[in-house]
Amino acid sequence: MKKFISIMAFVIFIISLVFASVFKEYDLYNIADQNLDTKKFYVGGFNNSSKILFAMAPINNVSMKKQNKNYRLFFINLENNKIDSIDIPMYSIQQSLFSNDDSKLFLIGNKLTTLAVIDMKNYSYRELSTVKYGKKSFRFFGLIWYEGENLFTTGYYMDEKQNATDDYIVKIESVENKPSFINTGFNITAFEKKFDPLNFVILNHSQIAFVGKENKKQYLGLVDKELKMKKIDEGETFSGLSFSYNFILYGIKKNNQIYYSLFDYSSNKIYLQKQIDFPPSYNFISKNSESIIIGNFKPKFNRMDVYVGKKEENYALEKVIDNEMLGYIKISHDGKYFVFTQRNGKIKVFKI
Repeated sequence: MKKFISIMAFVIFIISLVFASVFKEYDLYNIADQNLDTKKFYVGGFNNSSKILFAMAPINNVSMKKQNKNYRLFFINLENNKIDSIDIPMYSIQQSLFSNDDSKLFLIGNKLTTLAVIDMKNYSYRELSTVKYGKKSFRFFGLIWYEGENLFTTGYYMDEKQNATDDYIVKIESVENKPSFINTGFNITAFEKKFDPLNFVILNHSQIAFVGKENKKQYLGLVDKELKMKKIDEGETFSGLSFSYNFILYGIKKNNQIYYSLFDYSSNKIYLQKQIDFPPSYNFISKNSESIIIGNFKPKFNRMDVYVGKKEENYALEKVIDNEMLGYIKISHDGKYFVFTQRNGKIKVFKI
């Protein structure tokens, strides 16, 4: 009987080890060189297949900038550790998105004025849209996403004299040629004026989730393009909105208790709400809802803990990073990996 108990304890120990373990580890300073501004090196995340980790950094070499090489993109192959890089003329990058088949990488940059695309087969760079003074144009708000095969973004239209409209959610058509920005009618400016949100996320082209304030309390609401709102939850405070294709992940304090919650906005019901003993201020959920990540900041010590929850375990949290130096996190679409990038240049890819 003792032997059986020992074996079971060993199995449980192994399971806890494999809940999330370091899959790959990189050092920023072995990837970047003296031509780059390493303080602004940024890991953008995974492609859809989780095989490529995308990172970027601005170039600070004057002679290279004169050649119109302003930003360097890195593509780290997680299967063979090969790192490809290209230099592009874009001088700032605000958003990135891989196409559904990973054959292209879309970039919004140059202070939200330009949409460009990288062909992942030959790493060629091409501008699709840019603001031109004296011509009608579209300026981005800073988001770009897919819904099925359709591409959406947010921003505003400008006329020849640079007079601007409100911010709207728009559909991008004819992406491969000259893009057209088709107004969906969802007026984000009107939404902000009406509800004065403390925080919000755009779930899709017809729904926005936001935190509002009412009668000294806060609430989580869901609003459609007609600006009709439905309250989801309410409490003293909310934190860390994140979302997948069907869930909204958030932290909430109510009745002096702290919880992390999942709301299923496809069926309009709270899927779970579990009590924890720290404010979940740094939350992520994979697009397929298979994994969640919750961070616990310790600002006094510049440290953080990181917890992982898996759908198959009913999102029970397991601590996988304990009291580490502050860093930022990106989770893969399939929920199988996340990357933790620290201020000291250490880049750790965890397998969940």
